Amino acid sequence: MSKEIDEEDVCPIFQELLKKRLPITYYRYSCGNNIHIKCMKTWVDHQYELENDAVVKCPLCKEKIAPLRLILE
Repeated sequence: MSKEIDEEDVCPIFQELLKKRLPITYYRYSCGNNIHIKCMKTWVDHQYELENDAVVKCPLCKEKIAPLRLILE
């Protein structure tokens, strides 16, 4: 379940206000933290560059989201 978005909440990737730019998604199968979709793609691409067999983690709480290979499919 997505967490409620307050006016002051920022995207964990680029620190931009969440409500300033859409679309927004959230980590459905784990922590529920909100993130801009474009920022999520940047985060996944960065994880891939570091280690192509990595597990993607939430940049806020570090909870495991999914294996990178599943997200890229």
